[in-house]
Amino acid sequence: MTATQETLLEELRGLLYSTPSDEGFALILKRIKRALRAKKTREQGQVMLSYAMGVMDEAWPDRHRVVSGKDAQMLMQGPQAWGELVRVLDLSWGDLGEEGFYGLTRAQHLEHLTGLLLFDQRIGAAGIEALTQGSALKSLRFLDLGQNDLDDGDIARLAGSKLFGSLEMLRLHINELSDASMEALAAAKGAVRLRHLDMSHTPLTSRALRVLNNASWFRRLQTLELEDCHNFEGTAVKALLQAPHDGGLVRLNLGSVKLTSSPWLETLAQSQHARSLRVLGLESCGLGWSVEHAQDLARFPLVRVLDLGHNDIEDHIDLSVLAGLPHLEYLNLQFNRVGDDVIGGLARARGWSSLRTLYLYTNEIGDEGARALLESELLSGLTHLNVGRNPIDKALQNELKQRMSGGKWSRGEANLDDRGWGKVYL
Repeated sequence: MTATQETLLEELRGLLYSTPSDEGFALILKRIKRALRAKKTREQGQVMLSYAMGVMDEAWPDRHRVVSGKDAQMLMQGPQAWGELVRVLDLSWGDLGEEGFYGLTRAQHLEHLTGLLLFDQRIGAAGIEALTQGSALKSLRFLDLGQNDLDDGDIARLAGSKLFGSLEMLRLHINELSDASMEALAAAKGAVRLRHLDMSHTPLTSRALRVLNNASWFRRLQTLELEDCHNFEGTAVKALLQAPHDGGLVRLNLGSVKLTSSPWLETLAQSQHARSLRVLGLESCGLGWSVEHAQDLARFPLVRVLDLGHNDIEDHIDLSVLAGLPHLEYLNLQFNRVGDDVIGGLARARGWSSLRTLYLYTNEIGDEGARALLESELLSGLTHLNVGRNPIDKALQNELKQRMSGGKWSRGEANLDDRGWGKVYL
């Protein structure tokens, strides 16, 4: 082996034994593809490919072995030498068409795929039929069907198929689904693997929650996304949170679910889920903030991501109790009309041992709050700070920005990718 080849392999080893990530996989794939393309290094590329397969099958989760864009299109068109490295094919936002999608589901060289992301492909009934009737994609465990013009009949066909019985993650967000869809999913036999369900942005009602409550697989769910489902009653949400569960939810998103009629947050804080939740999305929930709500939020010892944006918290609630959450990494307080008192309390609180991202976009924080941040230990641990659209003196803004020179400073509204909701949870 030449010195150049040894260097290439050493670089590959460094990537393979680093913490698995989407970015790391992209770099690994780029190096292997480059070696395979050139005649002089093709043999070396095969060695690199074989070595990478061994390490990845041992230590790399499928969720990081994903390709999209040109790589995804190449893999669809035919077998690629590097294709065996890939586990998840992201075809979101594309335009496959009926013929292209049918070809995808019959591609034998893709039978090893465990994930298929089809957001906004508009596959409709014909696509569901292609997926569930004789598809070559027999290893699928993760399926994203968001915004695909699906109806209750399509979901009933999916629920009655062998495919549904093998799925660990199913995303059905932004489809015109009624409670009948939840009834079909709940009644499905053999759904022993399902752990992650996303029904966000659908017109479900409290009836759907009661059906979910009695589904045999609900007890094993780890992720439940119900963002922007406006037709839930507080009593139904309370009943769902109190339902028997084997281990507790790890991720719960109730963003934009308006629940002001009952103390459901207290119920959540007292439930078994409080001891398991890592990600909690409560953006725009109309919480009707009180001191008790802040105390309830302090009762989630494992939570890492907490989204409280758009909740009219204002400046009379003490959120400093959140500093006692030992694993909290991400806190979103944008669009809450909080001012110097709240920020001062946050800045002076002891704790924040894990906090890395703080979103304060569009509030009423002034110079006093900015100075409190500058003097706090909290700021020294942050890698991402947003104080955009607050009446803070420009010189103080610049000083905050300088203090964040080792991290990321932003002025715009937090988006889905920033908080991780936009990424598929595998």
